Amino acid sequence: MNKKEKTIVLIVLMFLVFLNLPVWAEDEGMLAIESPVERMGVAKAKPAKDGLRIGLRLCGGMSFFDGGDINDTKANVTLNEYMAGIDGVPYTIDENGLNRSLEGGADLLFYLGKRFGVSLGASYLGGKSNNRIVIDQPVFPPATYTITFDPAVSAVPVTLGLFFIQPLGKRFDLLAEVGGGWTLARLAIDQKFIGSLGSMQINAKGNAGGPCIYARLGLEAGIGRSIFFFIEVLGRYAKISGFEGSSEFFQNDILVQSGSGRFYTYDLNVSGHPVRFIDFAGEPPSSASISNVSETRIDISGVSARCGLRIRF
Repeated sequence: MNKKEKTIVLIVLMFLVFLNLPVWAEDEGMLAIESPVERMGVAKAKPAKDGLRIGLRLCGGMSFFDGGDINDTKANVTLNEYMAGIDGVPYTIDENGLNRSLEGGADLLFYLGKRFGVSLGASYLGGKSNNRIVIDQPVFPPATYTITFDPAVSAVPVTLGLFFIQPLGKRFDLLAEVGGGWTLARLAIDQKFIGSLGSMQINAKGNAGGPCIYARLGLEAGIGRSIFFFIEVLGRYAKISGFEGSSEFFQNDILVQSGSGRFYTYDLNVSGHPVRFIDFAGEPPSSASISNVSETRIDISGVSARCGLRIRF
């Protein structure tokens, strides 16, 4: 190696050493050590810190639940069915329980890690049941009476939960979540009597709330970079009572009386036969023929089958 080649090799070695020597640099009033490569902007980038990520979950499906007192009694319909049976009067009856409903919901997702986080959301479910009995009175004067009992229930569970996402291969994820919250509920009951001499109608409605707990399990698949389609089963426990509100009494479609109170459920003794009854009153009903009085309870505990989208921002 001649002198010129030695000089070139020496210069290259000195340059490589220089690139890796630390130097002192000023950083916001404090001295920090950085290499010349970092000063030139070609050093390896430092890993960025993970911040709080959020997401959105939208779903809908069908909910199946117990119903509570509105399915245990049909009020005037059941009472008049029993009375017509005693008297041997011909009648037809149509009873429909309220134990399923369409359901929809939305949740905000706060990711505390890559695979778990906290959800804050609400869902809505509700429905109406129509119950009717038609009594044909054959004696003079012949007449037909129609009695209806139509309860409607709506509920909004507001929940806070902890969710977990477990990958199942490259395409699917297993979803699991548990949580609880508070359910806002509304109960409305319309009762009507239509006869040859006119009609009477009572419309009552009330609001209440109560705690709820739930668990959900599902399966999802990615359909985009940050969008996932899922199907799930949700189990819920929620019983609500203490419905307080107002009522209106109509006679021949004319408002006669209005008031405030609560819904009560009790057993009414009719000729030695107990008939489960729902009533709206300012005070708990009390008489010799009434027993087992309690505030009307609505039970939306049950299972929901749902599907929807999870979006990660």
